[in-house]
Amino acid sequence: MPLVCIEKIHEDMTAAVDRLLTRAGLPDRLSGQSILLKPNLFEPLPHTTGQTTSPHLVEAVIQCCRRRGARAVTVGEGPSYFTADRALRECFTKTGIAEICERCGVPWVLFDEHPYRLFKDASPDLPAAFRISEHAFRHDIVINLPVPKTHYLTTVSIAMKNLKGFVKREDKPLFHRVGLDSAVVALNTIIRPFMNLVDFTAQAGQPATFALAGRDVVAVDSVSAALMGLSPDEVKTVRLGCQAGLGEMRLEEIEIQGEDIKGLKMHYELPAQWLGRTFPNL
Repeated sequence: MPLVCIEKIHEDMTAAVDRLLTRAGLPDRLSGQSILLKPNLFEPLPHTTGQTTSPHLVEAVIQCCRRRGARAVTVGEGPSYFTADRALRECFTKTGIAEICERCGVPWVLFDEHPYRLFKDASPDLPAAFRISEHAFRHDIVINLPVPKTHYLTTVSIAMKNLKGFVKREDKPLFHRVGLDSAVVALNTIIRPFMNLVDFTAQAGQPATFALAGRDVVAVDSVSAALMGLSPDEVKTVRLGCQAGLGEMRLEEIEIQGEDIKGLKMHYELPAQWLGRTFPNL
């Protein structure tokens, strides 16, 4: 039975994140290990918008890995296809990630400026040829740090979809052409983060501040979707991920530790609901 842990964040985020990652299965010792943190920095937007990962959460994870003796910690991301070339580095500077990394003495990496690995005919659900950042493979441990959001094509964008940031920016539209849901699932069979930590700390209009973590990416997205007011059955990436053997989607088969999921349930407006509200005569 996969484990998903939930921890409310009060004043001491570092202590809360350390407790959360410990319970979720991050080893007490990371001596000699190279760790990559993969936040969601798809555009140069502050985390207070609920669209990018909190720099405070990233800092807490950096400190957690260091206390465990990690040899090296790196923060990396590949921004959205729609982000202009001139604004790519701003996804680190304007979100506060660059400042955190400088203060902690760890490098931040814009994947676009580093080598990519070419994949050809990897899966019928993936583009015939596309590239993935070498940083997805060169580190001992990848910790996935998504932000929970609704999405106009995949219903939600959480842990599974956050891995699309590893894909070379020019190749990302190819995933839409072959079918985004199934392509995201197939990508998750290639890139397998050791840990997924979902940042619920700055969700506009929501009542609770907390984070959620687990090693099973499908279980993490299932519980996160439930907290967002959705049934996991409504999320195609979750259904397909479960069918592909990537993890468990049934909430009754997931061990949830920490905060009561019923007390944390929130409501997120789906894109279709936003359209109906904004353009009632459409």
